[in-house]
Amino acid sequence: MIDMNIPGQMNYAELDFLQTLARKVPSKGVVVELGSLYGRSSFTWGTSVDPSVSVYCIDPWERDGWIMDLVEKCIPSCPPFGHEAFRRFTRGIPTIMPIIGRSPDDVRNWTRAVDVYFDDSMHHNPYFRDNLYFWLAFMKPGGIMCGHDYCAKWPDVCDEVDLLAEKLGASVGVVNSVWWLELPQKLPVKFQFKKFMSKFGLA
Repeated sequence: MIDMNIPGQMNYAELDFLQTLARKVPSKGVVVELGSLYGRSSFTWGTSVDPSVSVYCIDPWERDGWIMDLVEKCIPSCPPFGHEAFRRFTRGIPTIMPIIGRSPDDVRNWTRAVDVYFDDSMHHNPYFRDNLYFWLAFMKPGGIMCGHDYCAKWPDVCDEVDLLAEKLGASVGVVNSVWWLELPQKLPVKFQFKKFMSKFGLA
């Protein structure tokens, strides 16, 4: 489902594409979203996946100046940004599991394999690159990595996504400014989830 009444920056076409990706997540699968903001994209993920899927929404929900300038001040009747506002806009969606914190620092103990990773958090390095490769280690073969703002305004996003696709032998798809790539069924050994888990004694 799509709710354009939730404050946010993603347009209808982009959210519609997220719906398509969400419906591909298998039963009991895992979606990880970074940078959930008010929950516009979270709502779409949470209402479009199978009811058995877990959608982890990771955000510090801190009221930074850019959020007030780009969202609060631009949208009539927009409530103050914070976790309370996110919960208000996503209430009644049992698939959504918010995690208050910053990735990757506050999720270093993560152990679950991930079907879909969506990044709409920090769009510049080293933060974007750090998150991309941290979560790549948890991706299932054939999983989807995607994110927002693949555009000239954010060159680090374009450069890092293109480089990762090259390393994996994958191709980058773009819908408006949403990027996505499907991981190969056989990942290079250094990127394989089981190898990662074994390395850290988690397998």
